[in-house]
Amino acid sequence: MATIARILSSSGVTKANPRKRPRTAWLRFARSSAMEMWQLDAFEYRLATELASKVTVYQLLDDSTRFDVGSMCFAEPENGTDAIITLSAAIDDHGVPKELLSDNGTAFNQSRRGNISATERFLADRGCLGISGRGGHPQTQGKNERSHQTLLRFLDARAPESLEQLATLIVDTATITTTVAGTKRCPAP
Repeated sequence: MATIARILSSSGVTKANPRKRPRTAWLRFARSSAMEMWQLDAFEYRLATELASKVTVYQLLDDSTRFDVGSMCFAEPENGTDAIITLSAAIDDHGVPKELLSDNGTAFNQSRRGNISATERFLADRGCLGISGRGGHPQTQGKNERSHQTLLRFLDARAPESLEQLATLIVDTATITTTVAGTKRCPAP
C-alpha cells in the first residue's frame, strides 16, 4: 500500500492531506524529570461478589517515569477526602511534586465551577500547583488512562472479593511494575 501511495503521490495523481499525517508527527507530552508532575485519576471498579459492590480506585503516577507513587482504593464514590488521603500518603513517602495534573472531576478541580476544591487547597498548602486537563480532551491524561487498563487487567484476572483484597492487589501491582522497572522509590529529580 505504501509503495502505491508513494507512486501516485510522486506522479501528482493524489494530493497530500495534512490531516492524515503519521503519528510520529504528533508531539509527545511528558515532563523531563521525576517529581516535576504527578497525575491523579480515579476509576470505578466492581468487586467479584454477588452484589458486585462498587469501589473507587485512585491511581497516582509520576508523569516522567510512570512510577506508581501511590494508588489506593476506597468504598465511597470519587470524593475529595479520599483523593487527599491518597495524595497525603504519596507525599509522605516521596515528597511534594511541583505540579499535579488531574481531570476536571469535582473531587480534584472545581475551578471551572468558580470554586476551589479541598484537594486544590491541600496541594496549595504544600506548594504544589494543581492543574487540570481541558474539558472533553482525555488525551491529556493519557498515561494515567493507559495505566488504568493495565491495573484493570491485573485485577480482573485475580477477581478480588473485598476491599482489603483489592488494596493488597493494588500494592502487588505497584511492586511488580516497580521491580520490573528496577526501582522501588520514585526517582530523584
